[in-house]
Order: sequence, then structure tokens, then C-alpha cells
Amino acid sequence: MRKTITAICCIMCSLMNIGAYAHSGFELHKADFYAVLGFEDNAKVTAWMRQISSKMIDGYKGTELPQYGGMDFYNYLKAEFPGFKCKHRLLFHWGYNSRPWNEGLQAKADALPWGRNPDELKRFKHTIADEQQRRNREANAMTEKLFGFASSGKDASYANAMISIVYDVHLLGDYTPDNKDFDGVQDFSSVVGDLINAIRKIDEAQGKALVKSIQTASRQQLPVQQKAAGMLEILQREMPEFLQKAQGGTLKRRFAKQGIIFKDNLR
Repeated sequence: MRKTITAICCIMCSLMNIGAYAHSGFELHKADFYAVLGFEDNAKVTAWMRQISSKMIDGYKGTELPQYGGMDFYNYLKAEFPGFKCKHRLLFHWGYNSRPWNEGLQAKADALPWGRNPDELKRFKHTIADEQQRRNREANAMTEKLFGFASSGKDASYANAMISIVYDVHLLGDYTPDNKDFDGVQDFSSVVGDLINAIRKIDEAQGKALVKSIQTASRQQLPVQQKAAGMLEILQREMPEFLQKAQGGTLKRRFAKQGIIFKDNLR
């Protein structure tokens, strides 16, 4: 009962502070990332956040690459599939662990002649999936290096979880009330589910209270923008403590060895 009241209070507080959320650029997403993770400002951490937020998610065009004939990904996609064009949120806003597809992309394909050819539609989907995997590999390698994780076993789960948290916080930021165009943004319930999975990968037992707070807030009968603002409030309040206590403090100590310190250091 107390958790339910706390979650409702958080949401109400977020409604009174709607103006605090604006996500027109990286700096405003970055503020959310640091508040949720609880880290002190760190140049390497900021570079990691920028890789996920600006390059992996919002950088839908990508960089010019040899495999795309010297073009960036988006222009390659347009060249390979005539008539295709889209808003940036139709690409790479589907969640780190989600299928790289959405209704908006399906509608774009359906409206073009090649989209009615099963082989071409399959090739289109594979082209997008391959680029998503390329971006995921880059983010994963950067995450392992930043936090000192190995590339297999439990460490691989930790790396996936840390990327997922930042990815999902970015998507929550795209849902908050200052944004008006939600075409392509991942389904809210999927974002919530991925966050919960990430917490459980890090430490299922320690994360029970945080998961309960998230689940309670997600069930509130409120517009999705308001629920997203409330969810960010909960994550900012509870995630830093969870990360510090996870695995008996092991992760916190490992982060410290990499020079990553929590702002409010728990004893």
C-alpha cells in the first residue's frame, strides 16, 4: 500500500514539473541518464551515453561506410528501396532488445511497389536488422570497455542491462509531455518490460522493490506522456541505490575501479 501511494505521489510531482522535461537534444537526455544512474559527471561515461543516445538511437542516418558504397545507412536505404523516406523515430527507436520493426515502417513499405514483393520486403527488413546489429555491437564493445566487463557469462548480461537502461530512459524521454510527435516510438509497455528485464539481469532479488514501483506506476490510468514523466521520477529516485547495492556492492566496486563514482555514495 505504501509503495502504491509513493508511486502516485511521484507521478503527481512529475505533473507539477512538466516543464522540467524537454528532450530536443542530447544534453537533455544526458541529464536524465545521469539522474537515473546516479553517477558523478565523467567524460568517458558521457561519451558512452552519447554513443547510445545520439549515434545509436537518434543518429538514424549513421556514418558513411564502405558496406553502403560510401553512403550513410539512411541514404543507402533510400537508394536500395526507391521511394522510401521516414522521420528519424521510425528507425532505431524500438528498444535495444526489441525486434527492429514497427507499424510505421510496415506502412511505409506497404505504400511502395517493392513492399508488395515478399522477397524485397524481407531484404528491407534484413538490411535494417543488420544495421541494428552493427550498432548494437559497437555499443556493447564500448560498454564492456567502460565498465570493465568481460564479453561472456554474467558480465555480458550486465553490459546488456546497462545499455538497455540508457536506451529505455532515452525512449521514456521521448514520451514525456514536451514532445508532440510519437510516430515510431517503442510501445510504452515494451519499454517498461525491457527496463524490468534489465533490472532482473543485474540483481533480481535486490531489484524487487524497484520493479514493484515501476509496475505500479505503469498501471496508472493516465496519458502515456504523464506516465513516462512519472516513471523517470521513480527511476531517478530508486535506480542509483539499486545499482550501488546490486550483487552485494560488487558492481559499485567494479565501477569505482574504472573511475566511475556514484554521486550520492552509499556506505
